[in-house]
Amino acid sequence: MTLLRGFEGWPSGELHLAIGVFDGVHVGHRVVLERLLSGARAARATTVVATFDPLPARFFDPTDGPLALTEVEHRTRLLHEAGADAVAVFDFDAAFAALTPDEFAGRLAAAGALRRVVVGLDFHFGHDRAGAARTLDALGARHGFRVEVVAPHRIDAAVVSATSIRGLLAEGDLAQAATLLGRPFGIGGVVVRGAGRGAELGWPTLNIATSPLLQLPRDGIYAVWIEVLAARYPAALSLGVRPTFGAGHKRILEAHLINWSGDLYGARVHTTFVRRLRDELRFDSVEALKKQIALDVKVASALLAGA
Repeated sequence: MTLLRGFEGWPSGELHLAIGVFDGVHVGHRVVLERLLSGARAARATTVVATFDPLPARFFDPTDGPLALTEVEHRTRLLHEAGADAVAVFDFDAAFAALTPDEFAGRLAAAGALRRVVVGLDFHFGHDRAGAARTLDALGARHGFRVEVVAPHRIDAAVVSATSIRGLLAEGDLAQAATLLGRPFGIGGVVVRGAGRGAELGWPTLNIATSPLLQLPRDGIYAVWIEVLAARYPAALSLGVRPTFGAGHKRILEAHLINWSGDLYGARVHTTFVRRLRDELRFDSVEALKKQIALDVKVASALLAGA
């Protein structure tokens, strides 16, 4: 896996490039990537995919900008798995945002022997989003590369977009989100110490801390897979504010790994959401909660055994 930072260290030889945010690397993005790869194979060129960190929209609106479907490390891995020879991550900061379209195109051309660029129809670049796909095409003629524009991908007449996927996750519609992503939704996190209530209830859990800039699904109980230390475990996961204990408004992600015990504090895990089982509920007693957890674990175990 070749990771590039900005315009530095790009591979030698003829380069074909796709540029975009590619948040989620969803099925629409994969259409762009397939166009990139098919042309590059014919030309025996090296492929580079460029993305941005943080999301440009979040940079311009740190409070209310969109949350990401993928952290940049996860996005990079997905882009490599989709066939990119190298991934260039542009740090989207004030200096980068200030580049004019001409300056951006010039720096692309200077990064390597760039001969072809593939973008989506809604691609914009440069200070104040002044450049569009047609702008890049005109600049490419000056700098020695051609531009191909890929139309938005549609499913059932609706354009596939990261925005629509965020909306589906907020509604708890994992199935349709997975259709647009081309895979089940998943996020990374780190195991941290919690209050220990799971163990007190007889169902020890991993408390998983995720980036506050990541989109999470709707609160509820889920059947999930937890990947950690090169292994994968079935789990029942709770996402929410633990209303039975009056935990407040902080959303907590905790998972009970089925038929497993051990210490994973500090380990990085990846959670793949398979099925939403129910809403998060407030129970009148701890005993009622324990019975429901036992049922949730049983349902999750049966569901994941056939997955």
